[in-house]
Amino acid sequence: MSHTGGLPPRRPDQRDAPTPRGLVPGARIVRLGGTPASATDQHAGALSPTVFYTFPSAGRIFACELTFTFGTNNAYAVGVQQLYARVTTASGIILGTVRLTATVPSQSGNGQGGITAPESGIPVAKGDQLIFDVNNGVTLTGNDGVMDAECSVLYSIP
Repeated sequence: MSHTGGLPPRRPDQRDAPTPRGLVPGARIVRLGGTPASATDQHAGALSPTVFYTFPSAGRIFACELTFTFGTNNAYAVGVQQLYARVTTASGIILGTVRLTATVPSQSGNGQGGITAPESGIPVAKGDQLIFDVNNGVTLTGNDGVMDAECSVLYSIP
């Protein structure tokens, strides 16, 4: 049996089974007529809200994944300090937020968050931007620790 492009042929026991919908965001994008792409950013340390992608034309956002981690050294003596990482659009859509709390010396913490959008994606206008913010640019007090965050946004044009 020859096969050219697309999905591989189904096994005989799968021929009458329906194809699952919505499990693979890239497949949804192609079905809706868009071109899938992703925008990623990674930053070690604090970062003031910074644009990392501008939509050249109207598009849709299908998913966002955000990870954030921190560690304090043995000199950390501040007590409770709230930390966060966030991905938003310039138009105000929050795509992911992770909040962590530093409390003691030699502590580490990590978390992840994000969204998987509905079937048709979240529409964004031409010129809208993806913004990455790690603790609003504020370092761990006294520089007695480290932070690291990374995000990836799956989108399509259109």
